[in-house]
Amino acid sequence: MCEGYADKTFVLPSNMAPLVSSVLELAPDVDTSRVYVGEAFVMGGGPQPFVRAVWFTPSTADRICERPSGSHVQAIADVHEAWQRTCKGQARDAGGGGAVQPAAGVYTELGFGAMPGKGRTSVCSPGGGRSVVPFNRNAASCEAMEPSLSDLMSDVSAVVHDAVSPRVLQTQHPPDSCPGTETDVYQYPRLRPGAPPLHSHQVVLRRPFCMTEDAVESDRLARMAASNLHVDAWDGGGELGTCTVHGCFRRLSDDEIDTTREAHLLLHRGLVVFPRADGGRGVHVRSMVPGWCCALVFRTSACLHGSVVLDETDTTGFALPHLRLHRVVTYPLTRIEVLVSRALRSPAMWEAIHAKSEKSIRQRIDRARLQAESSS
Repeated sequence: MCEGYADKTFVLPSNMAPLVSSVLELAPDVDTSRVYVGEAFVMGGGPQPFVRAVWFTPSTADRICERPSGSHVQAIADVHEAWQRTCKGQARDAGGGGAVQPAAGVYTELGFGAMPGKGRTSVCSPGGGRSVVPFNRNAASCEAMEPSLSDLMSDVSAVVHDAVSPRVLQTQHPPDSCPGTETDVYQYPRLRPGAPPLHSHQVVLRRPFCMTEDAVESDRLARMAASNLHVDAWDGGGELGTCTVHGCFRRLSDDEIDTTREAHLLLHRGLVVFPRADGGRGVHVRSMVPGWCCALVFRTSACLHGSVVLDETDTTGFALPHLRLHRVVTYPLTRIEVLVSRALRSPAMWEAIHAKSEKSIRQRIDRARLQAESSS
């Protein structure tokens, strides 16, 4: 997944957004103990929404997962701290070992890749053709980040399964004819035992460049972290698509905040999603709500999406230093989905994949095989 630069040619200005999108948001005075699902449909386009927004509080995630109070808040904090440790000591524009977007802030990719390139290996597929053997994006960072990401995404998966129709989620379960441990070899992060499946092969962590003591510069950097309008052609996920998680939590009490201005700025930290790659009437999702998390589920390979960019004259306070915001983007890759589907029909292909994989991935395959043997 590579979004490119936040070039003005390809972004949606805030004064144009109301002409092509409606706001999808929580109703006022909601019950913090409930999960809320917002869906957007194409008029006359059938019964399936093109995007789902699932809002929940950390305490609700704890209840659904039957975990002690405060567990999800701790999972969020653990991801933040692990990412800080992973990025520590790197240059400001290093991005933590993944793709770097100089106009879009710090952008860290974790998990597995499968794009062809210099030094990549491939295996023969049944019936002809070749498939690239998946590789680690950054083995050390992936290993360091996986435990905290696993905790976070296991909670999110449980909430999504609690809120979304089981029919839509059927594609997340392995076929009856094959063990789930083999289909999950490239799952990143691996979820907790017993957590419902939510396919992902890569994770992206995004934030603006580091805040400065200069408030105007911090606001400018926050604005430059906008994402251009794009589709991610290589993302998979079938009918469900991919899952992006936004979270927003206060560092200060409400009494010290202009909540009207805050709400305006937070809307522009959300995402706009359109039903087709070439647009259509979309929705601007208010995914950043103080005290809430939001899981955005949609087909990133088919739906144009990105930021709604504030005018340069309207950025005062946009750095929002009194809030802790997080954005965790997870997505399966079509290339890996196809590879695994082919390999499940050919033990010889699995052996070839094993032989040509990096040591850390061979160990992952071996663990999956042991799990399959112990459960059979």
